[in-house]
Amino acid sequence: MSRHRSSVGLRWPSKRIAALHRLPIRSVWAARCALRCAPMAARSLRHLIGDTTLASWLLFLASGIALADCDNRFSGAVEASKQQFEPAPMNYLGQQLVSKGSLNTAWSLDQGCSFGDGYKTRLKAMVNGSASSGHAGAEQASSRRWARIYLNEAYLTVPVPGEVLIDLGKKDITNGYLLFLSPMDVLRRPMGRPPYGVINEAGPSWRSSYREGSVGIDATRFLDGGSIELAAFPALGGSPGDQPVANWSSLQRSNDSAMVYAAYSANLWKSFNPKLVALSTSGRHVLGAGVSDVLAEGVVFTMEYAHASRSQVHRLSEQAADTLISGGFPSGSSVLERTPRGSNQLAAGVRINGPQKTTLIGEFYYQSDGYAKSDWDRYFRFTNFALAAHRASGFQPYLDYQRLLLSAADSDGSRNLLLGRAYLTLGAEHSAQGDERIGWHASVLRNANDRSSLLNLHLTYLVAPGSQLYLGGRWMSGGERSEFGRFGQSPLLYFGLKFSL
Repeated sequence: MSRHRSSVGLRWPSKRIAALHRLPIRSVWAARCALRCAPMAARSLRHLIGDTTLASWLLFLASGIALADCDNRFSGAVEASKQQFEPAPMNYLGQQLVSKGSLNTAWSLDQGCSFGDGYKTRLKAMVNGSASSGHAGAEQASSRRWARIYLNEAYLTVPVPGEVLIDLGKKDITNGYLLFLSPMDVLRRPMGRPPYGVINEAGPSWRSSYREGSVGIDATRFLDGGSIELAAFPALGGSPGDQPVANWSSLQRSNDSAMVYAAYSANLWKSFNPKLVALSTSGRHVLGAGVSDVLAEGVVFTMEYAHASRSQVHRLSEQAADTLISGGFPSGSSVLERTPRGSNQLAAGVRINGPQKTTLIGEFYYQSDGYAKSDWDRYFRFTNFALAAHRASGFQPYLDYQRLLLSAADSDGSRNLLLGRAYLTLGAEHSAQGDERIGWHASVLRNANDRSSLLNLHLTYLVAPGSQLYLGGRWMSGGERSEFGRFGQSPLLYFGLKFSL
């Protein structure tokens, strides 16, 4: 099952708001809003192609593909969705969003070609489009349309004597075995998420998103006891500075900084095969390890751990919160702070393959630098005060705080971050096989600290070979001062048709 697909995105605010960049406030609850809410300001359609990266890589591969033996997989989906928000959260433009309806589509090509003496190419690209209509209060109705092309992967594989394969181009290197979050997935890049539509054709997740690779060179040597992989990715796109990820170019998303990656995968044992990964980039170093083992027939246990020298999670400073509530205006450098120590992530999961093609799923995820209950309380005191102060006084800086919160929150979402400390996932799924036509998935992601929850339901019906109807929804619940509960009365419902050739 694909765990991540596309979601909403945001633009940087107006010049007046950008001038307040010295107050780069980040929001956790706003990130939840960004997941479900709001039509946000779109990037211009020149980003349909972005920079010249897409055309360059397509031309790079086209010369050999014409005479190659290729396996082409084409898929498409059309989906309609509807959301009603209560209470109505504020969006990126300072509006109160009440409802949103969308018609979304996604088309993808996955092509693998072989030619010559062991040479191969891989091309994976997708096109997303959406037409959405939102109602943001009595005088704030709006409609949006957009379309965008994404190049997920495009690389050439060259065989080298000595059981070595070298990949040149844009490649997505994945690690980890878990459903929602894998500590070992150290090379996951920020996503250039579509600005309006959300499409759920591949099934539910805690956040709909997709993956992009990085441009560089990757070499893998196969040994009797396993494999060694080394990769290097240069900085190509230039530093994006403090722009939100939604405004980054394709090369900035994939290669904003130089990266060096190494991994060792063991295959010494029948079912117990650990893997080690390491990443070094821009002063941040990560070391991870994981294993997946068959404990008994139909029972698979997974454990993963990663340590990073620098935390990715920003915390709201207690001093900054006190300054705002007492009537002052904290500076941007004092509002957010990273923990001076590194971070540790630990995850464990079990999958039980039961009768009738039904699978039970249980997972636990912990990050040492995530928000605990006291951190959430402080955070919501800060955001609630800023919202109430703007309503009472109309003083624009309070609104600007919130809009900057949403901008920073969108960048968090693009990095696929959950900002809490501990999570528990329970789920079950059934795959339609043989003469069966109905499949389903149900899962709950629960924040163990504030007891808020995210529920996913997804139902599929096989219409014909390669074609299926799907129906699903996503609900969030919890207390007023909780990660998922802030907008608990805003379910997303969707219905669509998916086909593949």
